Amino acid sequence: LFHRLMYITPPCASRDDAPEAVLSRAKNVAACIAALCLLVSFPFWSAATRPHYMAFDLLLLLGSLALLQHHHARSTPALSSLYAGVFLYAMGTTEYSLMLMLSPGFIVLVLSSLRAHQQLTGKTAACVLGFIVLGLGMYIFPIWAILHAPQSGYGEFGQGWQIFSTLWQQQFF
Repeated sequence: LFHRLMYITPPCASRDDAPEAVLSRAKNVAACIAALCLLVSFPFWSAATRPHYMAFDLLLLLGSLALLQHHHARSTPALSSLYAGVFLYAMGTTEYSLMLMLSPGFIVLVLSSLRAHQQLTGKTAACVLGFIVLGLGMYIFPIWAILHAPQSGYGEFGQGWQIFSTLWQQQFF
């Protein structure tokens, strides 16, 4: 609104006739007023600062894709960024079911990046699989906590595999 009001004050017939300095000043003043309105807006701050689990899940997804892109874009890539990306992605699959569904595409991206840089060897593939297993190892912590805390409601399960299958079904199905 203020942006439009700034066009009225100079003697201009339309927006196209306004000088460039007036247009840039109007945009700057309008941005400052909008920021000040958001600064004192309670609904904005209550919605912006509430915790939400999807933010962390998307951080894992975008972080792993950024690390994979970093590996792919370099002319002489280091495998450390690829390994970190694979680890983050595997860790994210324990939290975010969309990452499990996108896993075949991510595996194709990893293999194509390794092949494009002629780094696809048995040793590299074994390391990638190791980092996948290490990332999926995040399932161990809740299973261990449930096994050692019978008051959690899973006392009827005697083995970790039963708890794992129940967690897997509750998370993805």
